Amino acid sequence: RGQCHVSWATVIGRNGDDLLVEGPELTWDGHALALGGAERRSVWLDPRLVRLGHEIDDGSVVAIHWNEVVDVLDHGQQRWLERLTRSQIEVANDLGVPVL
Repeated sequence: RGQCHVSWATVIGRNGDDLLVEGPELTWDGHALALGGAERRSVWLDPRLVRLGHEIDDGSVVAIHWNEVVDVLDHGQQRWLERLTRSQIEVANDLGVPVL
């Protein structure tokens, strides 16, 4: 299942243009959004990203949007994305924004 928010995950395997990644799951309990435990999922790697010079190996951290790898992240970028994601989840929960 795809998600509309940009998330991050660690590459744990590769089969051509498909990557197996593990990263936090966005959850909804009927009342609030949260980052849950790690989930494994398959995502698509656009070959153009590799042609741009990005090395993607097991252990690489990638940014994902709608089950597609959109960038390779360094440690600082991953931490920034996590902080931003947690902040936005908190804002959405504080506002009581319904999730459909």
